[in-house]
Amino acid sequence: MHQSPNAIAHDHDESAVAVSRRPSMLTAAALVVLGLVLVWLVITKTLSAYLAHEDPQRALSLDSSEPTALVKLATERLKTSEAEEADATMTRNDVAVGGETYSGQKAGIAGSLSSLAAARLRSQPGADAGGEKSAETEEKAKWSSQLRQEVTQSLQAAMLSAPLNARALQILGQIAQDEGDQERTRRLMTAAAHVSLREAPAIAWLLKDDYDAGRWDEALKLADTLLRTKSAAPAFAGRFLSGMAENSQASPSVKAMLADDPPWRTKALEAMYPHVTDARTPFDLFLALKDTAHPPDREELARYLSLLVAKKFYELAYYAWLQFLPPEDLRTAGLVFNGGFERPATGYPFDWSITQTSGATAGIVARTDQSDGHALSVEFGLGRIKFQNVQQMIMLPSAHYRLKGEVKGQLTGRRGLVWRVRCADTSTVIAETPMIFGVANTWREFSAEFDVPANDCRPQLLRLELDARSASEELISGTIYFDNLSIARFMPKAAALE
Repeated sequence: MHQSPNAIAHDHDESAVAVSRRPSMLTAAALVVLGLVLVWLVITKTLSAYLAHEDPQRALSLDSSEPTALVKLATERLKTSEAEEADATMTRNDVAVGGETYSGQKAGIAGSLSSLAAARLRSQPGADAGGEKSAETEEKAKWSSQLRQEVTQSLQAAMLSAPLNARALQILGQIAQDEGDQERTRRLMTAAAHVSLREAPAIAWLLKDDYDAGRWDEALKLADTLLRTKSAAPAFAGRFLSGMAENSQASPSVKAMLADDPPWRTKALEAMYPHVTDARTPFDLFLALKDTAHPPDREELARYLSLLVAKKFYELAYYAWLQFLPPEDLRTAGLVFNGGFERPATGYPFDWSITQTSGATAGIVARTDQSDGHALSVEFGLGRIKFQNVQQMIMLPSAHYRLKGEVKGQLTGRRGLVWRVRCADTSTVIAETPMIFGVANTWREFSAEFDVPANDCRPQLLRLELDARSASEELISGTIYFDNLSIARFMPKAAALE
């Protein structure tokens, strides 16, 4: 039977369609398989990466090569081993184990100094000449050989997936250090730091290594990096900065870096205090900064002066304070500073310290009877109060003096206010004005003469106090003003006639 041309053409088209469907079905199947593989990869990789920090074991069950999980588990294993060793040491020796990493001898001006120069740090910067090994290289390895080998294998597996894993490089550096291989340790720590400047343990290790070797410029750059990337870095870097500040070769570089006013300067300066061995070291830094574009600010200077006073370095504190007074204040500075209350109180030890307390408000205000004058104002509310909130440290040599001032206002109470001068270290009262209370509608003068003893009375505290002897006498109300407070050497008339 012969088919018509149309029938033959129809059969040919159906065959073509059948042939074309086969590749399409194969392609679809392949795409489905590929999609499932991709979904599985996304689930395993993404989920494992998500779990790597919180549950590294589960992350590895999904992806045995997940680098973050491998590194985290390696870190935990080393920490666990170190903690177990510490516990064993405590049991054997009955002593506390631990302490701040790389901490030096803390005998600086924030410690227990009894003189300007304390004992030098146990490990001097760059002091390798004698061939003595540091405590770190002398101590025995913290981790067993098997543990180091297992952790190293895990970290190497992590680096196959993430070759630029800074944390893995840093931990490998720790293991190399534990094995006593200083050269390999430095190589690995350097690699970790190059991969990430936020790998703080590697930066800290390199900082100490450069410091101990006397590579000052490198150490300073690393200290700057660490201080810019870690908020807790000042406590660690303070030792190295103080050591370099007290080294004649490194000190100019430290001063130059501080003169640029890096964002960490104030905190780092304070962190240096426990480690400096001479209380004049920060003063030397401040003097170097004085005439730069970024001289010491009020907070930096106040902390240093307060620390000197707390450690009884009164003469140095007073001299340092004078060096940073504005020229106009230096020219008018008397035995009482700012006795006319024409400048805002800075809170420095040798300026007015005016603190607030419940029941009283104290401060410097404009005088109503002068166009540009100011006075000290103290306003009391109702209720009991122990008022000793206005004071200034003064430095009077042994001699006879007269304290005087002016007062105006109204106070109501069983007792009033007095200005007293006390020996700062013994609290012995050596001067006291007549009690001030009642009504004074116009300015009136008050005064008191006194002697500063030759011994145990430098410096002194000039303080305004409520002269209450019992709780009932602590009730006071009203507002009082003081101005033109001064102290001057005074020769009594009897002595003058002689």
